[in-house]
Amino acid sequence: MTDDITARDEDVILKQIEAFLSKTGMGASYFGRVAVGNTEVVQRLRDGRSITMATARKLREYMAANSGEAETEPQKGAA
Repeated sequence: MTDDITARDEDVILKQIEAFLSKTGMGASYFGRVAVGNTEVVQRLRDGRSITMATARKLREYMAANSGEAETEPQKGAA
């Protein structure tokens, strides 16, 4: 038995993530880091690789909790 989500679910969550990133202006690596502590998670989905149900849940929870914010990556050199 595997803990990975289905390919269909991965497509759905990737679309949700892409919409969230577009809405917030947040970068994919930053989103992955703040949502699940993994800067590569969005690229992993874009590459067609799998994620676990626990990771998918954390990503959705982060997006739900931050859907109204226009949070962006901190600008380099900003104090």
